[in-house]
Amino acid sequence: MKRLIIIGLALAAFASFAGTCTVMNVRVTSFNNHKTLGGELQNTSGANLLQHNIRVTFFDSNNNIVETKVTTGCLRSLQNGASDFFSVQTTDNGDSSVSAISALAYDSALRSGTTVTGNASVSNVQIHRNGTSLVVTGTLTNNDDTTLTSPVVCVVVRDDSDHILVVGKDTTVDLAQNTSDSFSVTLPVPSDSTIVNKVDFWFDGLEGGVPIAPEPSAGHNVSVCATATATNTGTATDTATATDTSTPAATTTVVPTATTNPCP
Repeated sequence: MKRLIIIGLALAAFASFAGTCTVMNVRVTSFNNHKTLGGELQNTSGANLLQHNIRVTFFDSNNNIVETKVTTGCLRSLQNGASDFFSVQTTDNGDSSVSAISALAYDSALRSGTTVTGNASVSNVQIHRNGTSLVVTGTLTNNDDTTLTSPVVCVVVRDDSDHILVVGKDTTVDLAQNTSDSFSVTLPVPSDSTIVNKVDFWFDGLEGGVPIAPEPSAGHNVSVCATATATNTGTATDTATATDTSTPAATTTVVPTATTNPCP
């Protein structure tokens, strides 16, 4: 009985601040034969969270529940005043889903705790959209004197109104002081420069088994990938002689047209 009371008090404490986590910059978008809800969960509760889940529910036009999913989000922590980022895709093609809601999941995964201070940075960033595929690459460097284990680079894709379209992440090798590793994230996206407008990076990892406070690198522009095209240019070659009355032959030369932003 005592154990049940303790658990009940702990859940009540979590419930007291769960309502003050605000979901913002939300967008539901159809692409990749599904509908995807992207968003930002901001913690204004006064409590510091480490492990946490985010619950997303899709509804049809009659406000009936189509499906509910739980995701871990993109970052390891959700400290007071900070945010985590997420995207969830419908299981089917999403034809019946017209709206969605999301919130901090009130479940057994919820764990409180504070982060430690780290020092990492990204460089050599390349962001290219080739039709419906967005490829993000770069280098993550640990500038701290403590080894950063299981480093994660979180990629947040935004539209031109700062709504979140989709997120993805990549885990690099453990990084000792002043060491680096490359990262690469490929995401399906709409083929639209307004919708796929810019990318933010957030990176975290563990120092001594404790997550570091996520560090940002925001506002990177998306380059549209262009491939070289070929044009046919015909030139006539006259090979007639005094006794040869044949029609001059035409030769065709294929000349690639240069592009200013080719695919990497």
